[in-house]
Amino acid sequence: MLRNNREGTPAPFEERVLYARNKLLNGARPAVVGGKPITEELAAELRVTCFSSTSCPPRGEWIRTPLVMRPPDQPLGYGLAAPRNGARSLLSALQAHVIKWLLFDSRPKTKDNKCDVPPDTYLRPSEDRQEEALWRACSEVIWRCGGGNSGQAGVEPKAVVALPTDHCYVQHSSQYYQDGVTEKLHIFEFTSLEDLQIFLKRYLYLFQTEDGVGALLLLYACVLSRGCDNIKKDLDGKITHLVSAHVEGSINVVTLLLTGRATPYLHNGVLYVGDEDHYVSMLLELLSF
Repeated sequence: MLRNNREGTPAPFEERVLYARNKLLNGARPAVVGGKPITEELAAELRVTCFSSTSCPPRGEWIRTPLVMRPPDQPLGYGLAAPRNGARSLLSALQAHVIKWLLFDSRPKTKDNKCDVPPDTYLRPSEDRQEEALWRACSEVIWRCGGGNSGQAGVEPKAVVALPTDHCYVQHSSQYYQDGVTEKLHIFEFTSLEDLQIFLKRYLYLFQTEDGVGALLLLYACVLSRGCDNIKKDLDGKITHLVSAHVEGSINVVTLLLTGRATPYLHNGVLYVGDEDHYVSMLLELLSF
């Protein structure tokens, strides 16, 4: 294509190459397809189990906190960006899994189990390693909540992930206050850790979108994989819902991500509370991580 300059002679257009500033913009974002649309009953159960009510939306930080790593190849490149809000407990527990993968699981296998590379080298991951650490950490957390790695014979693990779409399946009413996320979810089930990892790798961008709902999606995946009824049993009647109003977040969210159970207790073994004059109750233990 040609254009005229001021003297009237034709001049060719200069071609410009535009480089994406963010890797999320550089690649294609696959649309969410498949799965089962969320039902009104499940949407209400999710909201009640996590936040105690359907008549008011969740706290704003759960709608605006993504799973974002710090700049790559830097001293703090291993860290998640963790704003000081109620979602921080979830991010802290996920951070433990990210560091675990970077320091141990991602190391090359050797006969003597030794490595000449200094440990801090693994804590300055590239952008590709950051993303892999993130989807592998999320997979491990969700899979454990679904019964994976439990070691119990006869237990068939099943992980459940919910991703948002553009279509709304639960209408606003006096009983249900829309939050813009829960009522738009599609539900996906997995019986294989490998399938779960492939799925999360494909849709990781939904968890990373700036000012997005990554923290809420991970929380919902853990709750759905564990099961709302089991979450209520884990809480042992101490509280009626998973997410507390504490500034630093809920301890039950931390134990859910670390152990696969939302227990409010931090002791090992079985602890009996009471005496000979009162009814003795049994407190279930915190399983080892």
